[in-house]
Amino acid sequence: EIELSGLTPYFKEIYVCQEKAPEMYKECMDKSGSDSKSTIIIGDRTIRDVKIVNELGCRSFWIRKGEYANELPSKETGKPTYTIKNLKDILRVL
Repeated sequence: EIELSGLTPYFKEIYVCQEKAPEMYKECMDKSGSDSKSTIIIGDRTIRDVKIVNELGCRSFWIRKGEYANELPSKETGKPTYTIKNLKDILRVL
């Protein structure tokens, strides 16, 4: 989906993590030499994606569509930095 969106030229590195764990995100940041301020993480779940991203201090993009579109942010997850409907919406923010 990322390649089809046409966004790949806008990013230095793109990692797709199936396992949603802080360690996986940290490993990707270490591989690319990025810190939390220069890293964005995109996910479709507030409980799994947004919560972890907020804990890491990165910018979070919550794609509110599909199966988890009604899984709203809570006090536990925190709010995403940005809420988008599709990947191309990222260009409006960046």
